[in-house]
Amino acid sequence: MDATLIPEEYWQNLESHFGKTVCEKVREGFSKPASVSIRNHSKKGIETSNFEKVAWCENGFLLGDRPVFALDPLFHAGSYYVQDSSSMILSAVLNALPLASKDLFVLDACAAPGGKSSLILDFLDGEGFLVSNEIDGKRNDILEENIVKWGHANVAISRHDTAKLGELTSTFDVIVVDAPCSGEGMFRKDAFAIEQWNQNLINQCATMQENIIVNLTDCLKTEGFLIYCTCTTNKVENEEQVIQLIESGDYELATPNIGSIGDKLIPVHHNESILGYYLLAGISTGEGQFVSVLRKRTNSGVLNVPKKRRISISEAEIDLIEFGSNNEYEGYWTKENQVFGLTGNIEFIQNLPNQFVFRSIGLPILEEEGKKRIPLHGLALDYRTQPHVNLNLEEALSYLRKDSISASNFEGHGWKIVGYENRPLGWVKALQNRVNNYYPIKYRLRLKE
Repeated sequence: MDATLIPEEYWQNLESHFGKTVCEKVREGFSKPASVSIRNHSKKGIETSNFEKVAWCENGFLLGDRPVFALDPLFHAGSYYVQDSSSMILSAVLNALPLASKDLFVLDACAAPGGKSSLILDFLDGEGFLVSNEIDGKRNDILEENIVKWGHANVAISRHDTAKLGELTSTFDVIVVDAPCSGEGMFRKDAFAIEQWNQNLINQCATMQENIIVNLTDCLKTEGFLIYCTCTTNKVENEEQVIQLIESGDYELATPNIGSIGDKLIPVHHNESILGYYLLAGISTGEGQFVSVLRKRTNSGVLNVPKKRRISISEAEIDLIEFGSNNEYEGYWTKENQVFGLTGNIEFIQNLPNQFVFRSIGLPILEEEGKKRIPLHGLALDYRTQPHVNLNLEEALSYLRKDSISASNFEGHGWKIVGYENRPLGWVKALQNRVNNYYPIKYRLRLKE
């Protein structure tokens, strides 16, 4: 992109913040194309031996060019997530925290489109439980699709204001706030970010960020960690927010030393402690990102919910043999006529009050209509699932477009999971002379070759 399109005020702020040398490196970086990166699924990922590794994320890889991801069935299978490499710094932060175990109750408070939530699920590796929250309706739809694709069942999706979440007193061990911001770190990728940028936007975002993190203070346990990050590069939305939290007396700095990663990170300090890290275009392999970690010092009390008012999770086993599934779940949650399967530490979610509304708890596995049972997409995309029938590329794309597919590959009748390169894509029902396509219409591929 042409760096001259960026307001001069931004460059003045950047130079004042980081110095002339860093500012010139960012200018040079903006003149080059943005990198393309993916984070591979740790259980059902793709072959990555030809890709350059992202230094701070075990499953992060840089691609030489940008393919048409929508035309790759493995993208729809959730085998990888397209994510900027700078955003993957969360992986290094989580792995560096002094945690006794991964049996954690985690909140991703501003979660859409789902990149950081799927990274957290990889980190938990089947332990603990994640609440993935997004208040915006359209963005919540995107979040839901990406969570289902990732195929972990120790996650719930909510759509609450952070003030409401704050009522869950002393509930979460870790809270991640990827705060809405002015988007300075996305200038190279997003022309609209440049167009809308001004000082008023920065101030508006700072107010919103302050409200979010103050709202969430009470729902973090004492000694719990708040991970604060943005994709912007100014002090008002980053350092000043963190310092306010320290000065409130509720938090102390706890940003781990991950400087061993090398010269891709720019540390910033407060009272001789690491306040946080910046990743900047032209210095990092990706776009602009800031991350800081704080530890809760104060006690907000205890959440005490009577059993009759808690979220209802059934632990009675549900037979899935008729669908050819060997997946086992620790509990089941029902919403209307849909059944969701849960894994991980389900006690975390069972102790919450039932007035909290969840879009999903676990993966959607069944729809029940009287005595009729229909398998749902989440059961097929569960990372433990193996397909019954593999399709070739043309057949897989036809399936994803919800077109008809040939019955010649199918032996016998009934429910089958179709896949591509041995990764599941979804359900079909094989009948005598045809195959009914049960790929969810809301996820249907509309792009033609």
